[in-house]
Amino acid sequence: MGAVTYPNAGVQEFVASSFVTVMSTLGEDPELWSRYNANWTPTILVLDSQGNEKHRIVGYLEPDYFLGQIRLGAGKYLMEAEKFEESIQMLADVAKYHPETEAAPEAAYYESVARYKRTRDPQHLKAGLNRLREKYPGSTWNMKASAWA
Repeated sequence: MGAVTYPNAGVQEFVASSFVTVMSTLGEDPELWSRYNANWTPTILVLDSQGNEKHRIVGYLEPDYFLGQIRLGAGKYLMEAEKFEESIQMLADVAKYHPETEAAPEAAYYESVARYKRTRDPQHLKAGLNRLREKYPGSTWNMKASAWA
């Protein structure tokens, strides 16, 4: 196993400042690949400190799409770690910096969840649904949030 490198400077900077990276090829560590059911390369996993998967990215993505996904993964990890302020900021950054990516509506959904979990105020869910309806009307995340009405 070795360190992961990325050809894009923006990706390199974000990943280096936010993650501990590990790279493995199937031949090097088949047990690791089997443990995480990784059957295609690249497979990028965001794991917690116990090795539990929080987010998965499969296949090559252009830098903007990759950064949207990796920020989304970090935001989901932070939310589950109950670091709500950091999670909210990370998830909001997906919409701010990667608004046209498929990660944006999912991040908006989880940003609303993180806001709710931080305060237990259901108004955050309703506001999140309104944001999803306005910005991402055709998104499956909009449909998933419809129960918040």
